[in-house]
Parts: sequence; structure tokens; C-alpha cells
Amino acid sequence: MVNPILRGIDVPVEDIEELIFNFSDDEGSPPDIGGRTESHSPRAEAHLTALSSREISLPASSPSLPPSSPSPEPAVTPQPTSSPSRSPPVGSATQSGFASSPSFPPPTPPTEPAATPQPTSSPLRSPPVRSATQSGFASTTMNDSGSFAHGHHDNPQAVNYNFHGDRLVTGSSDHHLKVWNKQGPGQWQLVDTWRGHDAEIMEVKWTGPFMSEVVASIGEDHKFKVWEEDPTEALNSGRRFKCIYSQQTKFRVPYVSLDIKSYKFETYIALISRDGYLSLLEPTEPDSFGNWKEIDQFFVCTPPDRGEEAGFRVSFNHDPLPCYNAIAAGLDKNALSLAVAAMDTVKVYRATKLPDKDYQLYLAAELTGHGGLIRDVSWADGSVRGTDLIASACKDGFIRIFEITTPVPSDPNTTPQGHASQPAGGSTSDGSSSSTGARNAPSGIGAGLAGAFRTDGAMHRSEEYGCKVKHTWKLVAAMNAHDGAVWRVKFSRLRGEILASGGDDGITRLWKRAMTGEWVELAELNAE
Repeated sequence: MVNPILRGIDVPVEDIEELIFNFSDDEGSPPDIGGRTESHSPRAEAHLTALSSREISLPASSPSLPPSSPSPEPAVTPQPTSSPSRSPPVGSATQSGFASSPSFPPPTPPTEPAATPQPTSSPLRSPPVRSATQSGFASTTMNDSGSFAHGHHDNPQAVNYNFHGDRLVTGSSDHHLKVWNKQGPGQWQLVDTWRGHDAEIMEVKWTGPFMSEVVASIGEDHKFKVWEEDPTEALNSGRRFKCIYSQQTKFRVPYVSLDIKSYKFETYIALISRDGYLSLLEPTEPDSFGNWKEIDQFFVCTPPDRGEEAGFRVSFNHDPLPCYNAIAAGLDKNALSLAVAAMDTVKVYRATKLPDKDYQLYLAAELTGHGGLIRDVSWADGSVRGTDLIASACKDGFIRIFEITTPVPSDPNTTPQGHASQPAGGSTSDGSSSSTGARNAPSGIGAGLAGAFRTDGAMHRSEEYGCKVKHTWKLVAAMNAHDGAVWRVKFSRLRGEILASGGDDGITRLWKRAMTGEWVELAELNAE
């Protein structure tokens, strides 16, 4: 069975020691975080104790009559009224009208109100709200190995830090999402738990940091959802995160991967479903995530047959600008860059935006040579290095790192638009993996697209959509340290100097490029 953490990892450089999560307690049962209790609150307990111990006493006789009473009225014996919960008022003779107090029956002790049992929580029910004086939130502390109990009732499938590394969101097969805030070294506060989807949650991501932080998620219920936090709702109420947008897949197959790119006031989301249908979205209003529009969509390859195992993943280049060599070669500095794992090939797409038109993706390169389905793909930050790095996780047990370069045209009289990509290539005859990129399809969508699968009216894109710059690529590393298939790879942020990988062996491995250019194993983190 696949270790759950290795199917959902994220790598903030600041908190590298918190990569591993203990996804089950020692006894194999989910911990009770924020569970209900049968006892009364401290204030209610104090009130009941005071009632049960209070002594009600009556005077033995009334005070004597005042001497100035002329011919007093004959004494009238009133009928005493008894109260089960309080004694009758005691007054003077002139107030009560009788000389001596009649004998009253002993007071009945107050009846203790019956405690109302709290309903037991369902496995899929959100934790109850508790006041700030009691705790205000459920918190957990990391153990010596740097892990903590997640509190889900099934395996977590997705884990993602926000940009600053101080917030964490987890998505699980129990259909629920959890958001955690970092309170200090090894201390995490559970902010809320809520039912996000009607099926297994496949992936979840934060936006930000330039716009407000929202959470995007996809599930096996064929839906993509956007969640916005409402700080006016109580912690752990199950209502703190509101769904502000929901979208269903076009062909009734579930989404399997999403990624988000945010820069200043621009936010883009890439989605891909199990049939290989890619969607590129942006909000209709830059300051609101309540409505989104599709600006490009197509099949990245021929859809797999029903029942056939599929492998599709997406990863943006999160740098604000492309690498400077690509810009020097003619690529628009505002171009979007997207890597897509399409079965056994990684496809690199570029997109530029012309006036009064949306972004249009075109195929810039195809990274071939994999020995099985690709489980994950990651595009490294660090455009200042002048080249792009893309890592893939493959079912054949290998982690592959590709270096993509964009040569500057040598002919000064040739415009950048005149440089189309070279024909696709794979491994050479001697087994090396140096190759050139793929020729752009005449439609601008990519050579992997079959015309029968274009559902946008087979739109024919001309060469004006983006610069067709020349790309070359080579395989710079292939590591097979994992014992079995590799499920996830992720470059560290900002500079992309560290690569984390996880596989069937239950171990998270960290890799770094040495001075010689070789990628070597930096650390090994075992969840056990």
C-alpha cells in the first residue's frame, strides 16, 4: 500500500523539518481532536454545587410586638404556602400580622437539573465549537520525529503549505479538508474542518500571497471548488471556509490535478481531468475569486480507454518572468509556462497574450524517454539561472530532471516569430537523452492533439498566437533510489535548489545539485 504522505507532499524551505506527517496514531485509529464531552461546563458545575449545598433556615420565633400597639386585631392564622424551591419570606409581626411564626414544613432541597447528554460525533461530522475560555481551538504538538496526528478518518491524499509556510491545508479520502495555523516551533492550531467534496479529495492548493489566500480543491465527485475564509465564524465550526465557486468537469470524469499561479493582481488555475482534458482558468474580476472563466481548453493527448490506467499532472512555472534566455530569444516576458504530464510524456506549453485576446497555449517541447506512466511533474523556480528545470516522477521507479534551454537566434535579421521549434526527439542511439523539442502543431495547440478530440470547434490558431521560440532539452539526472514507483516530486520554492521525492518505499528523499552538476541525495526522511 502506498504511504499517504508520499502522495501529497509540499516543500517550504523554511520548514523542511516538518515534511513528514504521521497519518495515523499508534493504535491505527484517528485521534480525537476537538471531540465532544459529556460533562458540564465549569460554570454550570459550580452552580449545581452551590444549589445542592445551600442550607435554608427559618427563625424559631418572630420578634416581640411593639409596646405601642393599642387593642391589637385578633390574630389571623394564614394558610402557609409551601414552595418546592424557596422558603417563604420572613418579616416582623407588624409586617406579617401574626405574633408568632407558624411551623412550616422543612424546605425541599432544590432539584438538580438532568444533564442533557451530548450526541456522539459522527466520523464525518466537523468538531464542535468551544469557547475561547475553554480552548478556542484544537492544537497539536509535533513529536520528536517532527510529525503530528492529522485527525482525518482516512488517508490524507493532499498536503499544501501557503506561500509563507505558516498555514497548512490537508485533504483526505474522508471527503474533508482541514486548515492548520503554525503557532510556534512544533505547534499547529487546527482552524477548521469541513466536508469539502462528496468523494475522495485528490488535490488542494493555496492561492496567494499577493491576493487574499483562498483554497482550491478537486475531488472524485468531478468538481473543482474554491473556498474563502470567513474570519467572523468561530474556530472549528465547520463553517469558517465558504465555497465561493464550483465547477464540474466537461466530460463527467474527475479532475486529477490542479495548480495555481499568482503574481500581483493576476491569478491563473490549470486543471486536468482523467481523460487528459486541460483547462486554463482566470477570474473574471482580478479582485474576486467568486467567478472564473476558461481562457483555453483542449485534450493534451488521445484520451485513455475506459479502465486503462492514466497519468496526468500539471505544474506552472511560478516565477514572475520566464528565464532571461527565453526572453532574449523572443518569448513574451508575460508568457505563462506550464508543464503537463501526459501519460508517459511531459509536454511543455508556453502562452502569450495579445491585445484584446486571452492567453493561448502552444506546445513548445516534449520530454520523452520515460519507461512508464508519469505520476507527477514539478517546474523549478529560479529563472535567473538562464535555464528551466523540470522534474518528473515515474512509475518505472526513476526521478528524472530535464534542463530546457532557449538558444538566442544567431541571425539578427530573423524575427523571434520565425523560430519554430525543431522536430520532436527522444533518446539517441547511444542511450543518452539529449534531444531537441517538438515542432508546434499548425493549430498552435500541440502535436499531441488529435483533431477529433478538440471540442472547441476545432479552432485553427495561426502563428500570431505567441512566439514560436526554439527550445532544446536534455536529461541531466535520473535517480532510482526509491524501492518501487515514485509518486511525487516537488522543488523547493524561490530558487528550486532542493528536490523532494516520495515513493512506494515510504521514504521522503531530498536531492540537491553538487558542485560537479550531479544531483546527489541530501537527506532521507522516514515516516516511521
